Amino acid sequence: MRGWSLALWGIGALAACESLDASHPLDPDSPRSRQAKGTVLGRLVLPAEGDAAALAAAVVTLTADGASVAAHRGDVESTGAFRVARITPGVYALAVEIEGFAAPARRIDVGIAATEDVGEVLLVDTTPDGRVTGAVRLAGQDRHDGVLVDNGAGASDTSNADGEYALTLRPGAWRLRLRYPGYHTAEVEVTVAPGATVDAEPVELLPRAGSVRGTVALRRFDGADRRSAVRIEVLDASGATVATSHADAEGAFEAPSLAPGAVRVRAAVAGFEAVERALTIPPGAAADAGELSLEHLSHTDRAVPFVVRVRAAGLPVMGAAVEVAFADFEGILGAARTDAAGEARVIAAPDEIYDLRVTGEGLIEYRAGVYRWVQSALRFEDEAGDGPTVELERPCAPDGGACALGSRCDPEAGRCTAGCGEDADCATDAWCDLPAGACAPGCRASADCPFDNSCLEHVCTPD
Repeated sequence: MRGWSLALWGIGALAACESLDASHPLDPDSPRSRQAKGTVLGRLVLPAEGDAAALAAAVVTLTADGASVAAHRGDVESTGAFRVARITPGVYALAVEIEGFAAPARRIDVGIAATEDVGEVLLVDTTPDGRVTGAVRLAGQDRHDGVLVDNGAGASDTSNADGEYALTLRPGAWRLRLRYPGYHTAEVEVTVAPGATVDAEPVELLPRAGSVRGTVALRRFDGADRRSAVRIEVLDASGATVATSHADAEGAFEAPSLAPGAVRVRAAVAGFEAVERALTIPPGAAADAGELSLEHLSHTDRAVPFVVRVRAAGLPVMGAAVEVAFADFEGILGAARTDAAGEARVIAAPDEIYDLRVTGEGLIEYRAGVYRWVQSALRFEDEAGDGPTVELERPCAPDGGACALGSRCDPEAGRCTAGCGEDADCATDAWCDLPAGACAPGCRASADCPFDNSCLEHVCTPD
């Protein structure tokens, strides 16, 4: 009997042991309700524009599969950190309750006595967007499309032909920028309410200043000094001059800070026919006038003749070399030789001034200037009002006797000059009054007087 009792006791003890192991908190086979509880950790993270104060009111919920009775809740710290403890092992759905935000769905498997760290839970702003509409004009344009409107944070739109635009924005205060190439940037401030549409103030973009550039070329008598004298004028639609400039030594020019629109560019310099070109200055950019080529007036229908008459000893000189040079610039306008009448002709411009050089074989070189065209006289004249009539002289020697009566030979210059050095330089009825060097009427000796007169102090006196 005692053996049977011991056997029965052993069987009972074994059964009791097996029942204890099956309900142990760490035993996966034990009922879930008896298993050791777990913990879920994490941190809620707001979007960049979110208000951190909203985190204090957030609630994190763990819900067992479809069974709300198994839901677990946990308050959230102001930093966004949360901790939900005493979670029965199992699979849960994590949800976040916070005004204006939502969290993406996430499933969490909580193990026996485990701590599950879900890390950062990024919240999404669920506040409805607002809308901004507006209109922009491009000053001076008929169409207003292509204006870029943006808020500086990634939202943008481009205006249509009527200048209309629309942007979808998060609620809040925004400063919109409106930009178009060649125009000044403008800004407009708007406040967007959730789910509402706000009309922005109308905006007009003003054009930036433009410029005109180009080059000038002179078809004849070109040179750096000539090119840099070319005057550039920019005229608006009314013909008023809005800018002036000059070409540089290379012929390039630029007129800056000009209002956009249609203009005419005029290039002019004395002696050349002015050239004009029409073009349109774009906003904030340069309009290229290209090359403006100027023709010298001597090769146009405005040319005038520079006629020179050359004489020597009162007679026409044929074959004398006449050279007309520019008085203001280096260079020769033209050259010619006199004909049988002693005349030479060089075609010139009426608005330039010239110097004159004449040479002839056996004659002294003649230089004079400045000659200007006188329209009323239809000829070139010097400052004294005399035309280009030249009297050439032959070179002389003091003892050569080549000078006319009443003049003498200047030994230094080698040419005849007015006045006398001795009686022989004067006419037979005059004498040389020295030191004045001027011929004076009167006798030189008694032989110059009548038979019964004597020459006393250059006067014939009766005996």
